Amino acid sequence: MTTRAVLFDFGGVFTEAWSFEKPVIGGRIPPIAEVIDDGVDGLLSSRDSEELADRILWLLTHADEAHRMGRAGREKVERRFSWERLGENTERIYESVLSDRATASSILPTR
Repeated sequence: MTTRAVLFDFGGVFTEAWSFEKPVIGGRIPPIAEVIDDGVDGLLSSRDSEELADRILWLLTHADEAHRMGRAGREKVERRFSWERLGENTERIYESVLSDRATASSILPTR
């Protein structure tokens, strides 16, 4: 799955493709590079159209590697982005904020 969008804050299109065991190609920018492990579950590319075309052709001509990348992406989704995992992470954030708030209120002077 490829997309021409330049800015993504998470990369939901990648997790969707991985859910179907498809390899992905994403832009070599920090938010996307944090989601895609280049050569493991997809490929990173610059905005250069020739490089992007080369990446697409590589996946098309290396079916076994493309399948391996798609499977690795599926495993990543199951491990890191399942609803259960997202719920656990959200709960952990709320607990951290509430804990910090309680600590802050205990050390702030009262009126």
